[in-house]
Amino acid sequence: MKKKTVKLSLVTLILIAMFITLVPTSSAYTFTGYRWNKISGIRYIADLKYSGAPNSTYKEAFETAVANWNSAQNKIRFNLSDLNDSSPFSVGTENYPDNNRFGSCVCVGTPMDGYFTSISARINIGNSNVSNKYYTRLSSATHELGHALGLGEENQRVAVMNQTRNREVIYNPQSDDIDGVNSRYPY
Repeated sequence: MKKKTVKLSLVTLILIAMFITLVPTSSAYTFTGYRWNKISGIRYIADLKYSGAPNSTYKEAFETAVANWNSAQNKIRFNLSDLNDSSPFSVGTENYPDNNRFGSCVCVGTPMDGYFTSISARINIGNSNVSNKYYTRLSSATHELGHALGLGEENQRVAVMNQTRNREVIYNPQSDDIDGVNSRYPY
């Protein structure tokens, strides 16, 4: 009887361990503490504006990144328009002569609830890869907008939020990125 109980306990532990390792997880959302003030069951619309006067090459990168995020998930919808001139949420360019810097996103939120109060997402035109390669530029814009969704850096999985991704290959939100958004906004 004791052998049966031990055997059953061992089999149960093995099955639990297998279940835990097989459950899909997302890592993209583990870093940032800010989020949109989303209401359950309603897609939140985040109005973004262009900062400064970016040329059409850089505007196209953000417009495509916005369209890709909007079609990849249904929790937050970015509305990027020249008409949103009073919005505290902006996209644009920065110019640092550094080929290791692809962009930045400065997110500010309220300390009490963590809701975004301002966002400044930039792609670095001082990086020759961003300036000269379409998919690297798009990947950088998509990555920075991922931060504007509340996603953090990722280094383990195939994700646009992975800092070490091949930017010429991964330029759209991947399943881990989408899992991150769904985890951040489960309602």
